[in-house]
Amino acid sequence: MATPDPAQARLLKAVRCARGFQLLFAEFDRPVRRASLVGQLQQQLAQPVAIHQLNTVPASLPDWLAQQLAPLARQHTLIHLFTPLAWQVVHQAERDTFFADLNDLREVLAQTCVCSVLFWLSEIALRQMALMAPDLWNWRSLVVDCSQPLSLPPERSYLAYERQAPIIRPQSIQPLERARNQLSEPYPEWHLPRRLLPQQAGDQPIIRNNPSAGETEDETAT
Repeated sequence: MATPDPAQARLLKAVRCARGFQLLFAEFDRPVRRASLVGQLQQQLAQPVAIHQLNTVPASLPDWLAQQLAPLARQHTLIHLFTPLAWQVVHQAERDTFFADLNDLREVLAQTCVCSVLFWLSEIALRQMALMAPDLWNWRSLVVDCSQPLSLPPERSYLAYERQAPIIRPQSIQPLERARNQLSEPYPEWHLPRRLLPQQAGDQPIIRNNPSAGETEDETAT
């Protein structure tokens, strides 16, 4: 059984419980994710749903509200408002101006759209909406994070990996332990040169001349 999408469930509940105007915000990171959620909401809602694509900033915001959004609001329960993706990088000034003007006309928006209006915005645009249109932002009913969730591999893949992983047995550790023990043992005297061996009682020193350095070298004779 597929796990229900929490973002979809919250949006569906908000639209069904709405009475008149309602302002919703959805943050998304991929257009494919947005299209999937819009399609799922349209299938589960028994009421008509409209999609309005805003390609450019309207020259007259009051005319845009009266001529385009008002007819949609009278015939639909939910309006998906898509903003241009270019606002995220290129047309930032136009985006901020649109949000500021919409903030001044929030009463007109509420009177024109007697339904749920869902703004689909990126993370950057959503932050700018809260900054540039604080009065309109205060009228929000719901803000949903609709970003693409991370998909983890199934649990059985970890179990299969554990079955295939090599098992370290004690035999493979024995050579390492043996090497450590050898390093910890004192160095045997028969490996040392005679000059480094401790002198015993009764040993006679051997004096040899070093003609190149002009020095003598003492060694112990056994």
